Amino acid sequence: MSRRRTTIARACLILAALAAEAQHAAANEAAVSPVRFNSAFLRGGSAANVDLSIFTKEGNVPPGRYEVDLYINGSFLKNVELAFVLAGDRVRACLNRELIVDANVLEDAIATPWQDQSCRSVEDAVRGATESFDSSRMRLDLVFPQVSLRRTPRGFVPESAWDSGETAGFVNYSGSYYNNSYRGANRSLNSTYFNLQNGLNLGLWQLRNSSTLRHTPAGGTAFTYGNTFLRRALPAWRSELTLGETSTSGTLFDALSFRGVRLASDERMLSPNRQGYAPVVRGMAYSNARVVIRQASTIVYESSVPPGEFAFDDLYPTQNSGDLTVEVTEADGSVRSFVVPFSAVAASLRPGLSRYAVTAGRTKVAYSGVENVGFAEATYERGISNRLTLNGGAQLAGNNYAAMAAGAVLATDLGAFGVGASFAHAGVRDAPSNGWQFKSSYNTAFAATGTSLTLAGYRHSTSGYRSLADTLGGGAAPYYIDDQGNRVRSNTFKQRNRFDLLVSQPLGRSGSVFASAIRQDYYDHYRPGTQFQLGYQNTLGRVGYSVSLSRQSQAAIYGRPQAQNVAMLSISVPLDLGRRSASLTSSVSRYGDQGTVVQSNLTGTAGAHNEYSYGANVSRDSGQRVTRAGVNLGRNTSMGAFGAGYSHGTDSSAFSAYARGAVVAHRGGVLLGPYVGDTFGIVEAEGAGGAKLTNAAGVVLNRAGFGIIPALAPYRYNTVSLDPAGAPDNVELEETQKRVAPYAGAIARIQFKTRTGYPVLVDVELEDGKRLPVGAPVSDAQGHEVGVVGQGGHLYARVKAATGVLFVALGPGGAKCEAAYDIAGQDLGQALIRTRAVCRPVAPSAQAARPIETAL
Repeated sequence: MSRRRTTIARACLILAALAAEAQHAAANEAAVSPVRFNSAFLRGGSAANVDLSIFTKEGNVPPGRYEVDLYINGSFLKNVELAFVLAGDRVRACLNRELIVDANVLEDAIATPWQDQSCRSVEDAVRGATESFDSSRMRLDLVFPQVSLRRTPRGFVPESAWDSGETAGFVNYSGSYYNNSYRGANRSLNSTYFNLQNGLNLGLWQLRNSSTLRHTPAGGTAFTYGNTFLRRALPAWRSELTLGETSTSGTLFDALSFRGVRLASDERMLSPNRQGYAPVVRGMAYSNARVVIRQASTIVYESSVPPGEFAFDDLYPTQNSGDLTVEVTEADGSVRSFVVPFSAVAASLRPGLSRYAVTAGRTKVAYSGVENVGFAEATYERGISNRLTLNGGAQLAGNNYAAMAAGAVLATDLGAFGVGASFAHAGVRDAPSNGWQFKSSYNTAFAATGTSLTLAGYRHSTSGYRSLADTLGGGAAPYYIDDQGNRVRSNTFKQRNRFDLLVSQPLGRSGSVFASAIRQDYYDHYRPGTQFQLGYQNTLGRVGYSVSLSRQSQAAIYGRPQAQNVAMLSISVPLDLGRRSASLTSSVSRYGDQGTVVQSNLTGTAGAHNEYSYGANVSRDSGQRVTRAGVNLGRNTSMGAFGAGYSHGTDSSAFSAYARGAVVAHRGGVLLGPYVGDTFGIVEAEGAGGAKLTNAAGVVLNRAGFGIIPALAPYRYNTVSLDPAGAPDNVELEETQKRVAPYAGAIARIQFKTRTGYPVLVDVELEDGKRLPVGAPVSDAQGHEVGVVGQGGHLYARVKAATGVLFVALGPGGAKCEAAYDIAGQDLGQALIRTRAVCRPVAPSAQAARPIETAL
């Protein structure tokens, strides 16, 4: 039995034996204090020696060592084994200095002097601190005064807690099969596709590779080799180094694939309150004051400040726009308020923060006929103040291309404006060209109406401007016809202008409306393209519905652009199937003069952990005069996700199947599991095969006690929980919750402590034939508590060996007796093994392998 369950069992046994006394004491609680239990109610020859005084205080447990879940000011810190010792009339957790430091307590707040190896109660360690212990859940809460803790934002994880993971390799696979049979044409289409994402981790170094395999009867088998790169986190620089084949970020210049080296800042290493953009809020307090910061009606920050100037630079990024209202409530109750403008675009940075990227290598354009060239690129962005962010960069390639870019983001009372300019010199077919590209963007929210202009962008290029990707061109790149009638390859079709707009307007209970527009025009003979969309969405009870109208005009090289108008109505109805989630979605779409499409989809999940997914659909296309119906079924398992679907229509029938998962090789063997993300974990609970991961649907530990948690958030604490249901009877989990903060790309090892042994029920009596006292703790030769004495002298324990000795504590004076047991001749697979033993007195030194503190 685990320490956790031992404590609970002991408490239940004692309370059962003392039910009448406890009930009487509770009825007179106001008049009698403290409550005292009479040991005369206990049976057994040594009952009078059992110390029951510890149970007169709430949360008390017998002195000993216990595995507890440790919480600091309400937040889970870790699972730890602690000694609980007697301090006066209370049993207290004995804490060492290292644990107090781990709790983020300031050095000045820790009591001194303090020997490194000694332990203290929390009250003696930090002035004003308190503890509360819930023995039923084995949860220890330590509460420290706020002034004694380091000021850290929510979600902050110190670098020392980042986990680089273990050496391991993995292969992500995603395979699909598709067969479509066409009626009347007497033909079918078959295709098989596999995508592989491979990785190998060695410390902080991470190797990644991607590749695809495709097979069709007509084209045969084709293997495509993807990118391969090696990367490493550089925590001191809050950056990441990448070597090999990857691509640039596309921040100031167009994104470009290359083979080489890249060093770039990694914002994920910053605490959540330093990511994104939020202004620094400065003000003055004339007394001990309370400061509340609101955006619209939402409180985004709240803190107490002493008299004097204050500055908050750790606000969490919320909406992109919306002024901040700051309220300062002084000690006398007076309230002052002021407004801090807040508008941001994607390039906005907090004051003092910077972002950079340096790249060097050779371009990697896959088009035939392209001569890839050496190139270098550098970009830098910095937040100057609440209102200003500056950026700049340069790009060089081969002997005939050079580009420079510079820009700024300005936050004003009217919103955030972003501007940028790029100059490029390109030698194309021995005909050098020079040109400019100008960019602008705007973002704001109107508090009075709630209107959000979330993105408005404009880009203009002069006729001589060409990006590096356009300069490289390629046989498969699109082309345009210049004024001399030459066919010129270009990924942007020599674009002149591009305009983007997105507006949303909430209408309260009446829903919301949104509108978007895109327009592009070009030099030479290429005709412009436009796209407009207008929509409305709302709910009626639990039913959601939306209406949208759109018009799209495709750009064309010659002739009139082709336009299409689409009107759509969609209704979504959640279905109440108990604990199972399901929904029915229906839509009607009208495609101009091309007909109407009506379709309905039913989707849902099933299973104890929602591991099954299912769907059914039916559709009618009046333009094509086609009716189709289909079904699909999928399942998430510990070894991957698998599914299949079938559809039947008036023109064809199709069958499809898929398999997604991962193969992970690590020091414990080879695991089959679900498809994993860039950062994932290997869970180990020795012997606890069958236990379930509550954080991952359908994932069960294998026979060896290993499992895969497919996704973890890098540089953030991730809580991983294990459900012991399904584990073997001879294994108990000493902890069911762990937390880990991995590096990006790490394969974290998350190890749960287990106790393996045979559950035994021993009928024990003393040498004189008397019974042992109810509630007496039982320990093994190492001092680990493994059981408790119950009614009638029955001893329950979980033992590791088929033969051995158990020690029973007979009273507070340290007296013990030992009981030798032997179950080797019995069926060790039983849920409960019964035997008999005699408990003989021993000296306290007979169990000295693991001393337990009893008092501070």
